[in-house]
Amino acid sequence: MFKLDNIKRTFAGLLPLSIIALALLFILYLIFFRPSSEPVTIAEKAWPVATQAAKIQTHTPQVILLGRTESPRTSSLEATINAYVSEIKVDEGDRVKKGELLIKLDPSDVTLVLQQRKADVKDFNAQIKAEFVRQKTDTASLAFEKRLVELAKRNVERQDTLRKKKLGSELAYDDAVKTYQEQRLKVENRQQAVTDHTNRLQQLKAKLTRAEALLDQAKLDLKRTEIRAPFDGRITKLNVSIRDRVQVGEALINLYATDRVEFRAQIPSQYVSRARQAVNQNLVLTARTALDGATLGLKLDRIAGESAEGRGGVDGLFSVTKGAEHLVLGRTSTVYLDLRAAKNSIAIPTSALYGFNKIFVVENERLKALRVERLGIEYLPSGKQRYIIKSDKLKPNMPIVITQLPNARDGLRVLIVKETQEDGSQ
Repeated sequence: MFKLDNIKRTFAGLLPLSIIALALLFILYLIFFRPSSEPVTIAEKAWPVATQAAKIQTHTPQVILLGRTESPRTSSLEATINAYVSEIKVDEGDRVKKGELLIKLDPSDVTLVLQQRKADVKDFNAQIKAEFVRQKTDTASLAFEKRLVELAKRNVERQDTLRKKKLGSELAYDDAVKTYQEQRLKVENRQQAVTDHTNRLQQLKAKLTRAEALLDQAKLDLKRTEIRAPFDGRITKLNVSIRDRVQVGEALINLYATDRVEFRAQIPSQYVSRARQAVNQNLVLTARTALDGATLGLKLDRIAGESAEGRGGVDGLFSVTKGAEHLVLGRTSTVYLDLRAAKNSIAIPTSALYGFNKIFVVENERLKALRVERLGIEYLPSGKQRYIIKSDKLKPNMPIVITQLPNARDGLRVLIVKETQEDGSQ
């Protein structure tokens, strides 16, 4: 009985160890004898894109500008006299011809001054004539008085001889000397009057010149009572009314020359050098704009001499070649400027450009970034627009990606799903 109990206890102690051993053997069997699994390969994604074959040819890039009408021939006509406004012949917005009467001022005050100036001129002319008569008289009197001096001198000599011979008195001699001296003084005074004739005449002529100048000024003031148009133009502002009293320098009316209306538009910095070069070489850069349903033809005339502080470009000044009759000052509109034709350039849709000057081409099913020179924009009759670019690295028929990919980068795998030509054909 005792042996049987020992055997039971021994068996009960070995049972857990046997279970653990069996479990270890099973694990080892699974590790060494499990079936091998095939490795999983993840295929690289190819992004679908559309491309356009690069076609190198000549294009005319354009630039969109914001233009404003102005005129270098804008005048503010001012009063040059103090007077009342008596007549106004025009109204704001009227078109006028050169020399046309615009405003008439009351000439009453100027007419009185004119009469005074005419009287002054007549007075000095009469004084000059009187001076010539005086000179003639003084010259004749001088010769006569010189003869009287000779007679008086001989009388002095005769009285001196009689005095020495005790035949004449001292009183008679003194009277003769006195008469002789007095006559000599008269001759000297007359001689001075004759000699001074030139100076007196010059003074009178100078006064006459001044009087004539004042007369001309009065005539000019009378003429200026009629305010006339200095050129063919259009009235922009009327500053006075009838019976207003105007002062010298007061602005009466504003107008501008209708044949010198032009557009001022800022040309961006990247296009300024090309525009200036064209102007310097007398090359015509055309442009166009639209106002009130009418299309106006423009031409770049010149580049402004300075750039306003804080502006990124330089103003271009455009003359109007067609449709100037539709213009008034201060109107703003979009100006489409045609730049010089760009040889060896390529037109691409806007979706092909990344940033300002980067595109992607496809090489061996992968993207390759290229830096390009952006020349401008080409506007199609359909209303769409294309960028005009240029790059020495672009070769004919090279596939340019025209699909905008948010994750575009060098080396990205792509799949060309659509190929088009520059004109949109497939």
